[in-house]
Amino acid sequence: MSRAPVRVLTSVSTDFELPLVVRPDGGVDMKSAESLPIMRYPDGRICYFANMFVLELYSQGYSLINRGGTLRAYMSLLAHIIKYAHNNQLTFPQLTNNRFQLFLRSLDGFLKTGKKRASNQQIRIICQSLDFLQYVGNVIDRPNFVSKTGDIRAFRVNDLDDGANEDRKSVV
Repeated sequence: MSRAPVRVLTSVSTDFELPLVVRPDGGVDMKSAESLPIMRYPDGRICYFANMFVLELYSQGYSLINRGGTLRAYMSLLAHIIKYAHNNQLTFPQLTNNRFQLFLRSLDGFLKTGKKRASNQQIRIICQSLDFLQYVGNVIDRPNFVSKTGDIRAFRVNDLDDGANEDRKSVV
């Protein structure tokens, strides 16, 4: 008997809350976080880096309206790199520029439907993946993990200064 495939992106329960602040009397004020997306690997294990990234974006005020809002949309884009890392038995800190390039090429392949992914969709997946990997680099204390000279050589071109800003990233 085969098991049903694990959904990489699910949501917490509708009554889920996160701590907001600890009061001087030691009490904790909670904030509703219903529909917060939870990321898993295809084998069902929790993807800790992705869930820490979800919490980081949530703390920055990204929306959870309508079953997950902006956070759910962003995390659905990350499902691709999570599956790629899992299928290739990689952790995110193990990603190199060559492995990331293979991930990029996999996005250009044919889907199960026989169609190709639209270029704009590929760009959204790549940009969100780079944002996520930059976050991973900061968590593992490798702030140049995604940079012009980092493990993953990418940067975002700033239209205003012709790419002089190395803090932003885009695929090189």
